[in-house]
Amino acid sequence: MHRIAELDATEHLTGTTSRRGYTQRMTSLHKMYDDAMQLTAASGIYLTPTLVMGGFVKAVNENISLADNKQFRAFFSREYIESWKRRASTSDYREQIEDNEIKEIIRRGGNITAGTDSPQVPYGTSLHAELWLYVREGVSPFRALQTATINAAKGVGVEKDLGSLEPGKLADIVIVNGDPLNNISDAWNVDKVIKNGILYEINDLLPK
Repeated sequence: MHRIAELDATEHLTGTTSRRGYTQRMTSLHKMYDDAMQLTAASGIYLTPTLVMGGFVKAVNENISLADNKQFRAFFSREYIESWKRRASTSDYREQIEDNEIKEIIRRGGNITAGTDSPQVPYGTSLHAELWLYVREGVSPFRALQTATINAAKGVGVEKDLGSLEPGKLADIVIVNGDPLNNISDAWNVDKVIKNGILYEINDLLPK
């Protein structure tokens, strides 16, 4: 893998991309520079965009089932969830990235990995919102799911054990109710979890 400035991976498209007060990847109108996309794709570096940093309110606004998710309601208080709903309803959300730049980086052979920068956004639920935002930007559900599975495993060097369903790999599997390859929102309808080959029902994993 070729590297940019001796880095194997980088996170964020804006904000903490640098401490210079501006980002070298995005214009002031939140358009990603074409040369930045070319370098990102050609280098093989793993990019974690964290669209959810600004986009979680968008996900809650446009897909209310996210805030009604069983896991979200089990791990966070009603007051906390309602505060996010209020923020979503009153937020003047500005697109962090437009014109399908994430889709374009993937088309050019770049590596995108899903991430969230929690706790600024809620643990767990924010990852699903991140995948939803990728699909909203034009990425196929299949490619979006890869950003949180095989791409993420390769990014941290554990692809021999995790990231895909193959003989010899660890049996860490999430079973959902629905078809996330058709509707990415189905990915948060978790029904069962298999960890190291042991089956757990979702209701047994959630706090009572």
